[in-house]
Amino acid sequence: MSGGFASAAGLAFRTSTNTVETHARRQLPLLIAHRGGTADYPENTLLAIEQSLKAGADGVWMSVQATQDGVPVLYRPKDLRELTNGSGAVAEKTFEELSGLNAGYHFKSADGTHSYRQADKAVGIPAVEEALKLIPEGKQIYLDLKQTPAKHVVEAVSKLLDRHGAWDKVRLYSTDEDTVRLLRNDPRAQVAESRDRTRQRLAEHALEGGACKSVPAKPWVGFELKRKMILTEMFTLGQGDSPVYAQLWTQSAVDCFRKGRPDLPIVMFGVNTQSDLETATGLGAHAVLIDSPRKLIPQLGGTSPALANNQLPGYALTFAGYDQARTARAASSKSVSACEIRQQAGRRTRWVRGEIE
Repeated sequence: MSGGFASAAGLAFRTSTNTVETHARRQLPLLIAHRGGTADYPENTLLAIEQSLKAGADGVWMSVQATQDGVPVLYRPKDLRELTNGSGAVAEKTFEELSGLNAGYHFKSADGTHSYRQADKAVGIPAVEEALKLIPEGKQIYLDLKQTPAKHVVEAVSKLLDRHGAWDKVRLYSTDEDTVRLLRNDPRAQVAESRDRTRQRLAEHALEGGACKSVPAKPWVGFELKRKMILTEMFTLGQGDSPVYAQLWTQSAVDCFRKGRPDLPIVMFGVNTQSDLETATGLGAHAVLIDSPRKLIPQLGGTSPALANNQLPGYALTFAGYDQARTARAASSKSVSACEIRQQAGRRTRWVRGEIE
């Protein structure tokens, strides 16, 4: 594994009276369009991907299932009726049968209307192959396998990556343990640590006095910055449930995860506000998933010319590419002045596109 990652050392602080001031600089994480930009356009469509890249997203996270005839496509829910004008499971349909469906049928535009039901705005369910061709060099690609049983979709995706020689261009993820296990059978697969294991590590750290029992050995890890969860207590007469909105990622947790590997890439999901992005940046996340590139990126001062024009080299094809990507972005943005000054929790933070100081 390349050593091109930045150090995971925590922020240095100086305290005086009631002011906590940071003296270390943390670069903005790479901004990854979740499901292609699910809040802006019909999710997992070529339209969403194209528009997110134009907005300046550093990469794309896509949900993947496989058709009956083994074609990997972009689709997330179990049933087609949830997003399209069809019904049934993707695995029950051929790619040709899916080609007539409208993936934006239930999507509501900003004005509250189902504008993508209009014939001239209908968007299809794309093949993963189409998406790979659309995403230029230098942009990060994440494939989230969403189908069970696992073997069908893993085989379909593996054949596609073989055919295009694209194993080194994509990062793989699944919430299904069987899927993760099958993906790991191929040494070329850059698959995240299982979600179950990442959640267990975070829960132990949060609830067992900062326990750091073990550290990840896999290529990368990913979990929500904040997450609705239920804490369950079992007792003789039953159980008690406590709903919580938990932030399991803390600086101490991040330090624990990187104890054995300072260069471990951490991707934080569900980062959709400037406040959450500030938190993720301060924690040293390498990348974050955002639902609305169209809204969030302009709030940060817009996109850098190099990213907007896709002129950067193919820096994001290996894991060292995280920091290479951020370095290139920062270099292209040196002339940009501070775009926001925030007073928050007694801490003065100055946002500069690409970094926080």
